[in-house]
Amino acid sequence: MALSTHLFLAISLVLLSLDKAKISYLFLLFSLLLGYMFNIINATFIMINVLVFIIAILYQYKKFFILELALFIYALALFLHFIPGVNNIKVLDQVYASANSAPFNLYFSIDKPLGVFILFLLFPVLFKNTNYTKASVLKWGLLFLSPILLLCVPWYLGVIKLEISLPSWILYFLFSNLLLVALVEEAFFRGYLQQRLTQFIHPNLALLIASIAFGLVHYKSGVLMIVFASIAGLIYGLAYKYSKSLWSSVLFHYGLNLIHLVFFTYPFYLKH
Repeated sequence: MALSTHLFLAISLVLLSLDKAKISYLFLLFSLLLGYMFNIINATFIMINVLVFIIAILYQYKKFFILELALFIYALALFLHFIPGVNNIKVLDQVYASANSAPFNLYFSIDKPLGVFILFLLFPVLFKNTNYTKASVLKWGLLFLSPILLLCVPWYLGVIKLEISLPSWILYFLFSNLLLVALVEEAFFRGYLQQRLTQFIHPNLALLIASIAFGLVHYKSGVLMIVFASIAGLIYGLAYKYSKSLWSSVLFHYGLNLIHLVFFTYPFYLKH
């Protein structure tokens, strides 16, 4: 099945986060071969990315900031689906999470996660936090409440409504949102951008810039979504700042999305 492509891809991402890079890249190779077999990616896309990966490997021996910036921009282009030669699988087509939810499409992406492997070659501590700040129990307690408080804002504005649901397709969501969305997005914006910026500027400013950047990549969903995602980025950024592992921010990201799906109309309230 074509979905096995993304199973191998997800396994490779988890292995990469656990410092099993060699095995991880082997699983990535299997994933790309399956992607080609099932016509998810074409030969041109593979050749372009082989060249980019060679350049990223060479970067480890001769580190130029301009080259790092160029490779990050390319990884971001993968993230935004700007690189041609990809036909990501639509797993769910116009499904409804609940009675008053808007229709929802779910894609399993192969290009977006691929950028994480490039970032790892640029920045091997991608899944760690080498400059974490120990936080008090009170700060952690407030942080745990913040996803719920944040969701109360669109609820108050009428963008979403309270509506408990466990849609039949929830397993697809759980798999994709954890491993192909939350883990990937946190690697980009917390593991790389926030952590890398912290090496040059104040950690709080780095957190703010990474959060705004995270909001901006949601531009297709409108201004309100940019603002919402930026604030969510602050929550994820603080979870990352207060811990040694990227998985803390991943779980906060995943948790907020899961609360939204199960307890509110998802992705938003559809007025009848």
